[in-house]
Parts: sequence; C-alpha cells; structure tokens
Amino acid sequence: RKHEPEKKSMSINEAIEQSVELNAYRMKVNNVEIETELEPDLPSTLGDFHQLEQVFVNIMNNAEHAMTEAHGGGKIIIKSESINNIIRISFIDNGPGMSENDIKRVFDPFYTTKDVGKGTGLGLSICFGIIESHNGSLHAINNADQGATFIVELPITTEDQYIEEYNQGQIT
Repeated sequence: RKHEPEKKSMSINEAIEQSVELNAYRMKVNNVEIETELEPDLPSTLGDFHQLEQVFVNIMNNAEHAMTEAHGGGKIIIKSESINNIIRISFIDNGPGMSENDIKRVFDPFYTTKDVGKGTGLGLSICFGIIESHNGSLHAINNADQGATFIVELPITTEDQYIEEYNQGQIT
C-alpha cells in the first residue's frame, strides 16, 4: 500500500513480528519454519514502520524462494539485538547460500538470480535504499555451514537527536 514515508519512534521487534505474521501462512505452506530470537528490551528508534516492514518481508521472501527452490523448504532465524548505538537484525537461512559474485551484486538494481518472470531484481536494491535512508546498512554474507545471512543495522536514534542532526545539516 502506498503511504507517505514518515519517521517516528518505533519498535523494531514489532515490525519484525508483524512481518513474520504477514508471511506466516505462505511460509508454512512452503515448508519454511520461522524462528525469532528478539532482544526483549530492544530500544526503540526513529524509523518508518511500513518501509522497514517492507524490507523485512522482502528479505524473508527471498530466503523462502532460495530454500524452496534448493530443497523444498528450510528455516529462517530472525534475531534482533542492540550493540552499542546500533540495532542489528539478522535473517539467517539454511538455504543454498550465494556465490561470491551474487553477494557482491545482490543489491544492484535489476540483478537477480531468479528465473525469467520470477523476479525483477529490484526488491533488494529498494531495501538497500530504504535502509540507507534510515542512516543504516544492509549486507549479506554466506554462513560457514549452509545458507546466507542478511544483516540490517540501524542507528538507535531519538526524535530529539534526529531534529538536532537535521538542523545541523548532517541529514536531509
């Protein structure tokens, strides 16, 4: 759904939980188990709830696709944690992993590993832009044993900090 982007104080865990709920039925039907390990006292931060939810849903959808194509299902573990002044959200799957070339290019616009008609290659590049607009980072790594991990890192920001940084021209 279309809505105007608006950054407010929000709970990342709530956005994760709602994203999981949106995907729950389809994941179950496709033999994908979702496990969450959410830090209970995760600080809130300034963000656009709907945009971040879109990012989380897209990452889960891509993991689901990779796992069902490779071996008919799998498991995604979603972790949230605060480290210093950062909220880190990790999406860990047990799919086939990615080639080194795919890891380097996965956030490029129109780059896709999916068959023709199954993806445009825009989802992760849009996610990357959304996370950048939140002054965060998004990257992917292969797991040591199997699968891939997508890591979203967002600064812990209050509305007062945001206003001060905006007034000083540090953010737009």
